[in-house]
Amino acid sequence: IMAAMVAALSFTSCNTGDDNSYSLPSLEEQKSMITSLGLMQAGSIVYYNENKLNVKDVLDTIPNTTAYISSATNKDSQGNISNYYGIATYNFPVSTLRNFINDDKLAAKIAEMEPMSIKVNLIPYQYASQTFVANPEDLKLGDITTEDNTYKDVVIKFYNGYCPAGYATNKTTSKQYFSILMQVGAIYVNGNRSSLLKNYTINGTNCLPQFLFTTDK
Repeated sequence: IMAAMVAALSFTSCNTGDDNSYSLPSLEEQKSMITSLGLMQAGSIVYYNENKLNVKDVLDTIPNTTAYISSATNKDSQGNISNYYGIATYNFPVSTLRNFINDDKLAAKIAEMEPMSIKVNLIPYQYASQTFVANPEDLKLGDITTEDNTYKDVVIKFYNGYCPAGYATNKTTSKQYFSILMQVGAIYVNGNRSSLLKNYTINGTNCLPQFLFTTDK
């Protein structure tokens, strides 16, 4: 099921090897791709949450999540625009991370936390398919104190340069939707990578936590 979430958007690895057919979208194409996203996208966040009473129920949905879209640029040493990229800003459900924490008492503290604003940089990747690379910024939870320990400067880090975002079509309804896939890569404490991140298992395969923002109804 989580593999299906990854495949929600058709995406080709940035490692093209000997295939020289890929070319970065032009500046005008990059600008057009970002403009096509509009100023906001209204959707939901889907994540893995196993239901012990129903083994087929493994996904939870948090509705009424709005992603606000803006654009930004990088410039070269001469001040010329080298590329455009989008920024999607929305509230991330921090409390859901409780499912992926090895320390039960820390997980209980995180379960009480309110949603936090997160920014996801959307790097134009393929113009024809309107596909982006989703690069989330770090989620900084700060200091968290439990009965047994104080975790200083807790930071959630996501994989960059790997997960897709963009438009796709629901094969059942034939309606187009926009989505952003995020995958948690590590939890840092006091500047160091920790062993606090807990994977989940599907059909014997270990999976890292994934969160899908989607406008698909």
